[in-house]
Amino acid sequence: MVIKVKKYINAGIAIICAMILLQILTELNVNFIINFKNLPSPSEVFLSLGQTLNLEFAKHIIYSLLRVLGGFSLAILIALPLAALISEFSFFKNYIYPLLEIIRPIPLVAWVPLAIIMFASLEKSILFITTIGPLFPILINTLHGIRDVPNEYIQAARSLGSNPLQIQTKIILPYALPFIFTGLKIGIGISWIGVIAAEMISGQFGIGYFTWVNYHLINYNNIIIGIMTIGILGYITTKLISLIGNKIMPWYAYEKR
Repeated sequence: MVIKVKKYINAGIAIICAMILLQILTELNVNFIINFKNLPSPSEVFLSLGQTLNLEFAKHIIYSLLRVLGGFSLAILIALPLAALISEFSFFKNYIYPLLEIIRPIPLVAWVPLAIIMFASLEKSILFITTIGPLFPILINTLHGIRDVPNEYIQAARSLGSNPLQIQTKIILPYALPFIFTGLKIGIGISWIGVIAAEMISGQFGIGYFTWVNYHLINYNNIIIGIMTIGILGYITTKLISLIGNKIMPWYAYEKR
C-alpha cells in the first residue's frame, strides 16, 4: 500500500515539474529545437478549462470512448479465436497468418480513406479502424503466449486423460494470459491512436474531431486540452486492463510488473 501511494506521489511530482518547466519555456518564448513561442502556457490552458469543459465536450468524450471500446471488444473477439486456430491448424498457419503479416505493417491512417469507401456510414468506418488497430498486437501476443507453453505440460495433461478443450482452457489459456494482457494494453493504446486519426479525417464528434476543429479555429488552448484528454483517457483505459489482469491472474501480480 505504501509503495503504491509513493508511486502516485512520484507521478504527481513529475507532472508538476513538467508543468512548471513548460510554463517557464512558454513565458520566455524559448525557440531552441522546439518553438515554444506560439504554444499556450499551462496557466492559460488551465484558465480556459471553464469554457471548454461543458456538455458538448462531454459528448465528444463519450463518442470517442464508445468507439474505442466497441472496436477494442470486436478486436478481442476476432484475435483470440484466430490465434487458437493459427496455432492449432496448418491451413490457418500456412495461408491466413502470412496474409495477416502483410496487412499488419499498414499504418492506421492509411486505412482511413479506404474505410470511408468500404463502409456506408462514418461510424462503421471508424469502428473498422478501431478494430484493426488493436487486432494485431492482441493476436501476435496471444500467439507468442500459446507457443511459449512448455510441451511437457500438454503431454502431461494428455497422459492424464485431458481432452483438447480441457487442454486449451486449463493449460494453454492460463499460461498465455500474461501475454494476452500485454497485447490488450498495447492494443487499447493503438485503438486510441486509430479513433483519433479517424475522427480527425472523417468524424463529426469525438476528441479527435474536437482537436482538429480547434486547430482550424486557431484555438491553441483547446488543442492542448484535447491532447491531454486523449492522454488521460488512454491512461485510464490501460489502467483498467491492468486491474482486470490483476483480478484474473492473482498468481502473476500483473499490475506490479
